[in-house]
Amino acid sequence: MENKKLEEAYQEKNVVWTESEPPRELVRLIEDKKINPCKVLDIGCGEGYNSIYLASRGFDVLGIDISKKAIKYAKENAKKFKVKVQFKEMNIKDINLLNEKDSTLSFIPLRFPEEHS
Repeated sequence: MENKKLEEAYQEKNVVWTESEPPRELVRLIEDKKINPCKVLDIGCGEGYNSIYLASRGFDVLGIDISKKAIKYAKENAKKFKVKVQFKEMNIKDINLLNEKDSTLSFIPLRFPEEHS
């Protein structure tokens, strides 16, 4: 999806692909202690709910998304849930610019608009 269309989609919060609850699989992995707190890079974090969930469970999270509005909403959501998460507007093509050499990518729940049509 083009960035312009993405920004249009984010005119308001809770776009069609936004899930405010983390994926069951992720919750199960954390509750079963198969994934322990570590550094996480949440690529395509959207409105930040997965990042917020992970941070609330003790993970050190950096959420990135190409959408400026999505990052704005993610920061608002983190503040609302009183969770410390770093969010950054960034294209995945620029991921090499991060200084997160020891980050662990634990989970990337990708959801695409086509899945919800």
